[in-house]
Amino acid sequence: MNVQRLFASYERTDRSVIRPGETHFGFLDRTAIEPFPRLRQLLDRWFSDLPDEQQAEMRTRLIGKDERQSLAAFWELYLHACMRAAGYGIDFHPHTPEGKGHPDFLVDAGSTSFYLEATIVGSSDAERGNARREAKVQAAIDSQIRSPNFLLGLSAEIPSSEPSIPRLKASIEGWLNELNPDQVQAAFDQAGWGALPRREWKEGSWTIELTAYPKRPEQRGHPSDSSIGFISSGAGWLNDVGRFRVAVAKKAKHYGKLDRPLVIAVLCDVLGMDGDTIDQALFGRHQVAVSLRGQEVVMRPSRGHQALWRSASGQVNRGVAGLLIGIRINPFRNPATILERAPRLWHNPWTTMPVGPLCWPTRRFGKDTGDVIDEPGVPPTELFGVPAGWLDEPYPPAWIRSLEKQIAQHEKKVDDFRANPTVRPGMEKLPKEVIEKQQQERIRHLEKEIETFKKNIEKYKTGELK
Repeated sequence: MNVQRLFASYERTDRSVIRPGETHFGFLDRTAIEPFPRLRQLLDRWFSDLPDEQQAEMRTRLIGKDERQSLAAFWELYLHACMRAAGYGIDFHPHTPEGKGHPDFLVDAGSTSFYLEATIVGSSDAERGNARREAKVQAAIDSQIRSPNFLLGLSAEIPSSEPSIPRLKASIEGWLNELNPDQVQAAFDQAGWGALPRREWKEGSWTIELTAYPKRPEQRGHPSDSSIGFISSGAGWLNDVGRFRVAVAKKAKHYGKLDRPLVIAVLCDVLGMDGDTIDQALFGRHQVAVSLRGQEVVMRPSRGHQALWRSASGQVNRGVAGLLIGIRINPFRNPATILERAPRLWHNPWTTMPVGPLCWPTRRFGKDTGDVIDEPGVPPTELFGVPAGWLDEPYPPAWIRSLEKQIAQHEKKVDDFRANPTVRPGMEKLPKEVIEKQQQERIRHLEKEIETFKKNIEKYKTGELK
């Protein structure tokens, strides 16, 4: 394996916060603020574990300006790291029986094999377009307007067009030049936030509300590097259940009839998603059914029919074995989420092709009783061999322990498999020599992984692998 790095190796000293218009990956690549340097080490490790032929595409998507694509690439990198740490065999973009596209992964988990398709549920195209236009305006204000006496607070209603930056710049600078910072400070000291000067700028369908915040006396008299002090984002209602349902339903039907279970891995990067929201997306919205029993009005709990696994005519999407759902696992915003929030596998109770036990926490449902059974998985800290205090402690020693742990696990799998070789699901009726060949390939795959782990430990100890 040709060990590659995702981030350039140099000493970073920039401790400034993320800038308007800057991508989260761009910030991660330049910042010296903890814990982001350790996050870079972690992502570098995961990236170096990818097959050589997958690294170029993954790098392009991660570092691109499309935040959604960058997060989607991270999600695939994260899933690969989970499965590799669990010792699973992984093939990228496998062929399907009907030739209708290529899922992200074909996974061999020993007792079970399945297709894994990754997707994310986040902002809509329109919302991302609004965010890009808002970021462009914020960056222009932040870089082109320099007031010696004030910082700006702003909020905006974002339409589908862009305003005239020169006219906006002239209007803001003219307004700020008319203000006296001593008088504004005196009014603020007496009456509070309500006394700060405000101005509403309109052009076409754009409305930008500006607030002038006086600088401290010792900071006045020269322009600062940034003119924006506060940004207020508008809040919009998101149809999280509907958006989640549409994203999964599209993936469920995309590959036609499959020869193995399909697991769809969904990263939900919206604030409204939680366990109850997911439950309603799968089984239908909670509602109350009202009926008459003689003269008596009877009300009972019920479910709506628009759901991923149920409809008015019965069960649907039965070819999906389950959904592996991660909720707001976003290291670009909060690195700790990759260790604190394990994705959960929600099994489909009506699937025609169930998937066996895996490394993640699971939730199962009784077909008739509706009983919920939660089963624990391997905690992320244990799966990745990372101590719980990784945000505060030097990171590298944990990687040595992680690799040594994976070597021991793989050596045990090889011994167990040789003592009791199993047949890969779906191969039971194949000729004996074909089965034996697949079993030998399984052993060789594990032995190759062991060899790679040992080489990486040696390279780390000699300083070749940082």
